Amino acid sequence: MLKWPNDVLVGEKKIAGILVENVDERAIVGIGINLTTSPLNTATSVHQEISIEVSRDDLLELILHRFGSTPSELVLTQYRALCTTLGQVVRAEFGGAVANRPIIGRAVGIDPAGRLLVAVDEALHAIASGECFHLQVPLQEGQ
Repeated sequence: MLKWPNDVLVGEKKIAGILVENVDERAIVGIGINLTTSPLNTATSVHQEISIEVSRDDLLELILHRFGSTPSELVLTQYRALCTTLGQVVRAEFGGAVANRPIIGRAVGIDPAGRLLVAVDEALHAIASGECFHLQVPLQEGQ
């Protein structure tokens, strides 16, 4: 599953992270995958999950093939379908928040630009980047 904005999860554990940066009208994508070990107890690795040795070259070939065979118009649809953040109560922290205060609300969507849509009372906030935490506390009615 995916956790907005860039975590790849197996269950509740992080197995990979994806970063995208726009440079001169191009998107540069970086992917970090825990192949053989996991750095934290909140993480996992490919080897831990499937108990099979996978080489970096084989994994890279598989990833490139998968990216190359997915039509771009389906990427956002697939992201939304796999995003565990949607429907969750979240705390979003980012530099553009009013006085750098976090936004706490329900994640209700991903817009066409990939921004997380967070509903707080009657307002809808579109968050382009930052940290997003899934909260385990219910919101009061109306939030």
